[in-house]
Amino acid sequence: MNKVFLLLISCFLLVSTSCGDNEKDKNKESLMDLGSDLDSQISDSLTILDKFNAWEHRNYYGIDISHYQGDVIKLMASTDSLHFVFAKATEGTGYIDPDFRTNWREIKEKGLIRGAYHFYRFSDSPIAQAEHFASQIQDLAYSDMAPVVDVEQGSLGQNVSIANMNSDLKQFLTHLEKLVGRQPIIYTNTSFSNRYLTNTSFSNYSLWLADYTKNKPRVPDLWKENGYLIWQKSQNYNDFSITTDFDEFNGRLNELLH
Repeated sequence: MNKVFLLLISCFLLVSTSCGDNEKDKNKESLMDLGSDLDSQISDSLTILDKFNAWEHRNYYGIDISHYQGDVIKLMASTDSLHFVFAKATEGTGYIDPDFRTNWREIKEKGLIRGAYHFYRFSDSPIAQAEHFASQIQDLAYSDMAPVVDVEQGSLGQNVSIANMNSDLKQFLTHLEKLVGRQPIIYTNTSFSNRYLTNTSFSNYSLWLADYTKNKPRVPDLWKENGYLIWQKSQNYNDFSITTDFDEFNGRLNELLH
């Protein structure tokens, strides 16, 4: 919540140093609106976290979905022991998952922690991709997980060097963080990461690791020291005869909202 306090302090200073009474009144109104919005977001976060006894260190489970799974969230009669759901939002510079807005709304209505991800294309502009993704998650709240960039084999383009790939991905991450005010999460798998992700600064980003070993995931070289945040451990989670990926987080659930 440090960013919240810094933002409130900045607004307070703005109100205090304004010259005219009319300007002061406008700034005070803006500050009140901001405070109300932050109170609402914090309240949403606490409601969700308290629902799952989020202060306890244990395993928490989630799934990730796109339009391929249909309206699986709406079909859930209960949370089915799930705690969080990632929904595909965008891909490249122009694609928007047709079910994103519906999934995004219904995840929250189910009282689950929600996250959004962007499928990265190395053949597209990193800045344009960041802006495209950010435009679809303007309502990202503190009760939501940080935005995710999905980088894997399907992200590869033709005639793109590894050096340029790493430079472009770093530009995307930096620009996205500037736009949404949250440090992104990187989704990737071990083999792809070890071959293509060579920029050591990537290890400073939380990792959502796809690795389908049974007992313990193989952590990519860049994240050997820091480890992973979320483990996508299976592609075979079933609900209402719909198959999707299955994810596990080990820790305190509030740690997902970094």
